[in-house]
Amino acid sequence: MLDQLERDVKAIEDVLAGDDQAVARGDIGPWQVPTTSGPIPDVLVPRARRIADRQVDAQEALVARMRSAREQRDVVRRLDPGTRRATRSVYLDTRA
Repeated sequence: MLDQLERDVKAIEDVLAGDDQAVARGDIGPWQVPTTSGPIPDVLVPRARRIADRQVDAQEALVARMRSAREQRDVVRRLDPGTRRATRSVYLDTRA
């Protein structure tokens, strides 16, 4: 169970670090709730806490990036249509 959680958080960390191919490779897929057969053994608790801390850090980074993307989208939406790029090439004859 911890191995899978660690792989999942590593894949998200890789994406946050710029690895755009993680999804294409299948490193990131639909998340599934881990199944356990009981409490985590005491010896594994420190590792589980480290993974949980990494998950929180990744979640915060994802939320920040989502917020930034929304802000950028909103700025683009507010642009005056006259200042947007033309959908086709426009040429200006400077010899005339």
